[in-house]
Amino acid sequence: MSLRKRLGTVSARRIRAAVATVPLLVAVLAAGVAVGPAQAARAVPDGPIGQLAVEAVTHDSITVSWNEVNSPERYVISWWRNGAKNKTRVDMPVDGASYTIEGLKAGKQYTIRVFTVKNGKRHYKYRSELLTQRTLAAPQTPEESESTTAQPQSQAQQGQTALPRISLTAGAAITEGEEAVFHCVADPPPKTAIDGVAVTIAQVGDFTTHTTATLRIDTNADCGTIRIPTVNDAQGEPSGSIEATLQSDSRIDASTKTVIVVVVDDDQYENISISAGPDITEGEPAKFTITATPAPTDAESNPQTLTVPYVITAGQLFLKNPNAISGTVEIPASGSVVLSIPTDDDRLHEPDGTITVSLRHGGRHGKYLIIDHEASVAVASDDALPTLTVTAESASVEEGEPAKFTVTADPPALHSFPVKIDITSSGLSTSAQLFTDKTKTITIHRGVTATFRVATLDDKSKNAEMSVTATLRANADRYTLGSASAATVQLLDNDTPPTVTIAADTAQVSEGDTAAFTITATQPPGSVRKAVTVDVRVKIDEGGQLADPGTFLSAGEAGTRTVTVPVPGSKTIRISTDDDSTRESAGLVTAALLAAGGYAVGDTATASVGVSDDDRGTLSVTPQLFRDSVAEGRPVAFEFRANPPPPGGVSLDVELTQVGEYVQAADLGSKVVHLDSRGYGWLEIDTHYRAADEADGTVTARILPADGWRLNKQSASATVENDPAERPVVTVSVDHDSYEEGQPIDFRFNVSPEALPYGLLIHYKLEKPNRFFRYDSASLATVIQVWGSHTDVVRTIGTVDDSTAEQHGTFTLTVLPHPTGRYTVGTASTVTGTIYDNDSPVPVVSIAADVAGIDEGDTASFTVSASSHPDSASTATTLTVPVVISQSGDYLASGQAGKRMVTVPIGGSVVITASTDDDSAAELVGAVHARLLAGDGFKLDTNSHTAVVKANDNEPKVAVSVQFEHTSVTEGSEATLKFFLSQSPLPFGLRVPYSYTGQGDFFNGKVPGSWHFDLPEGYVSGTVWDRTLVTVGDDADEPDGSFTLTLSAPQEDAGYVLADPHIATIDILDDD
Repeated sequence: MSLRKRLGTVSARRIRAAVATVPLLVAVLAAGVAVGPAQAARAVPDGPIGQLAVEAVTHDSITVSWNEVNSPERYVISWWRNGAKNKTRVDMPVDGASYTIEGLKAGKQYTIRVFTVKNGKRHYKYRSELLTQRTLAAPQTPEESESTTAQPQSQAQQGQTALPRISLTAGAAITEGEEAVFHCVADPPPKTAIDGVAVTIAQVGDFTTHTTATLRIDTNADCGTIRIPTVNDAQGEPSGSIEATLQSDSRIDASTKTVIVVVVDDDQYENISISAGPDITEGEPAKFTITATPAPTDAESNPQTLTVPYVITAGQLFLKNPNAISGTVEIPASGSVVLSIPTDDDRLHEPDGTITVSLRHGGRHGKYLIIDHEASVAVASDDALPTLTVTAESASVEEGEPAKFTVTADPPALHSFPVKIDITSSGLSTSAQLFTDKTKTITIHRGVTATFRVATLDDKSKNAEMSVTATLRANADRYTLGSASAATVQLLDNDTPPTVTIAADTAQVSEGDTAAFTITATQPPGSVRKAVTVDVRVKIDEGGQLADPGTFLSAGEAGTRTVTVPVPGSKTIRISTDDDSTRESAGLVTAALLAAGGYAVGDTATASVGVSDDDRGTLSVTPQLFRDSVAEGRPVAFEFRANPPPPGGVSLDVELTQVGEYVQAADLGSKVVHLDSRGYGWLEIDTHYRAADEADGTVTARILPADGWRLNKQSASATVENDPAERPVVTVSVDHDSYEEGQPIDFRFNVSPEALPYGLLIHYKLEKPNRFFRYDSASLATVIQVWGSHTDVVRTIGTVDDSTAEQHGTFTLTVLPHPTGRYTVGTASTVTGTIYDNDSPVPVVSIAADVAGIDEGDTASFTVSASSHPDSASTATTLTVPVVISQSGDYLASGQAGKRMVTVPIGGSVVITASTDDDSAAELVGAVHARLLAGDGFKLDTNSHTAVVKANDNEPKVAVSVQFEHTSVTEGSEATLKFFLSQSPLPFGLRVPYSYTGQGDFFNGKVPGSWHFDLPEGYVSGTVWDRTLVTVGDDADEPDGSFTLTLSAPQEDAGYVLADPHIATIDILDDD
């Protein structure tokens, strides 16, 4: 269908009837356009276009014209075929007032309207009224024409008269109530009149009741007339037409078959129309004005309201409520009402569109004619393209299971569109096939999300890490990609076995209780297994306190069992024990994981639960003394034992008493002693030194009755001697009398002859300039511990090297008396030193060893250097630097050790030496040390203020061997050792490390020292060592045992070598 602008005289003319307000329609001739009575050119009104005029009608076109209006921007012509859904609109420039609509269907009725456009909007005020017009029937084809003319020629050839060619012409347009006149024209006229030629009558509108007519064809050229009466009603309605169609007849040659007479309505009809408001953006209401002309009244002309139904025929996607597509409006007495349709400001990307409202019930509504039944408001969408992201439903799946992904559109998609997705993998061997799809295409339907799956394959190979990744492909026309345009799902390998471990739920139970164990299966990274079957062996082990091990397991509990454990997860197994009445040793219920296919055994493959006997055991107490008695001021210790050992330990109530006044009253009375699971406990009581001469005393510990235990040895006493031996003397010293800030200070506390066997706590007070010291535990402490039998201990306190120039400071440390008199303060109980500030602009002094090591008899040399003076105005040329020469071992020649003052040129260096003696004595590897001390006018290099030259002995090392004095002893006796040396007496002290093993329970807690023997200088080869190994004597009948001691291999600088025998063994004989 097309629209063609008509030019020329015919299309420009207008025809009006006697009633000035109603234009006449134009009759259409068979060969073109016939024009009615001409009118003078009309003035251009500033009002509505009014009624359209039909200028011409053919089988496929209609030409219309209209009244021009003032200053339109353009015209818009709208038409639609009655009964069809689609409507066509065409813009026309303002250079005429006539258009031809082409491409129409023959014999069809069309409705036409013309709008004016002003200020960019269609103005309903200036629109035309609706025009309804039917196109002509289709013309004859060339074949039909040939067939029509062939008959007369044939008749002529046969000597007969040719058929008359008959055509119809339409009379002028009429007003309703007048007759529509159709004339017959014959060429040539018939020889005789022809009666009863049928004519079909049709109409546009509702003007006549006639549907057929009969034509008599006379013998004249104007061969006849047909008159069709019309009805002059009082009902306002659009103008229409009466159509006459000549039917086929064998007596005539029908030329023009159909003609039309226009019928003009002469009534002022009442009408309802709808017009659209301004264009909107989604979210704003679409507004329509529905008008009744004239305003509604009842039969007596009283104002009333008029209810008009409507339906929304387009643009439902923009509605706030998509289901509210129809309704009614009430036109009030004022004659018009505004219908407001809410729209939804959604987040969906969609094209711009329109909301169209149609008034229902066709042409009439009561006495009103609906002349404008439809209007549209343009709606602009304000939403952007949706952004797509993809997420994985879960972070991991088992291989063989589908990986699930979700694609999300934000804002939601309004229309469906496809999305292509690339599927990739990682972490596979070249032969492995992970998934079945490499690309996928999904459709995002109207809404927010779409889901899809990627099928994976379950292979039989072990893979540490596998994954499948879904990546969205870009499509700028349909969507944009968000930051999460790809998602990955880890594939868990189910071919790597899980790791299985076992642990005891509780450490201890009593006989008759249940021992519980938890078996845990751990999933390896990147692997998965839902469950695993584990073999577990259960047995009872001896606790070790009695000769006969306990037999706690209930019948059928020992042996191997199979347990199913979830992966990952855990499973608890419970082992029952029997509660008998037999006194027996504590035992262990042990569960061990057995290796098998399908899982790996972890580090904790076994676990044990202690089982204690609940029958009565024995308790005993003994004093623990290194001599038959202790001197006042030294502690008294008691050992407590339980047999059999209590699982989890036991707490005892103990009463302490004394004879004499050696223990303070607060330390006497009731005490609580805890015995561990081995059955051992310890209690130590301080005694206090008193200067008064008094009798010896005793301290007694007595076990109070305890439920479930028999007291074997309830009490024990220790003698406290009235100061029969000298107390240790404590003194203190420092290496130097001056330090530079930043250097640590070593305070050496000396104990003579040695600390008590159980150690000694030395009390002291440190007075110091706080600006040079940190607030840490070392500088704030007021006590220091000397370990048992040691002769010294060092407390190192660091100083602060800041960048502030400040005065030098002094420190003083004083040893304080012991609160209980455990030591005597010696004469050298106070040390004092100076701390020099190093932040003034002074040279830096350093020292370095010239050689790494020398042999005894050679000379050790050191270079002392001073940097240039940082103060260019200084006139000093030399520095006096204190240097301390010391040694490890006994290598320096006489007079070489000690402090010396060295003059060092500023910006230069000087060499100092220390000679050594080449003696014939074997000795340990030693060293010559040189240390710079702080002083005025310089500061020390913090990294190079000490230097060391190693001194090597050139004599053979001492060979050491060992053996027990006897091959066996009875339990409770002392075992003594002898050391044999290649050089005797021993020229220097040796520390010889050792290890030991034993059978039986005869040395528990009795092995002296800290895993080494200290052989003193002067020790004579083959003599009994002054420390003995005390064996334990008990009342239990038990097998004989043994004890084996092995000397450890020495370090390179140890000063000795091992000789055979360096392994000694002694048998321990049970006497019960």
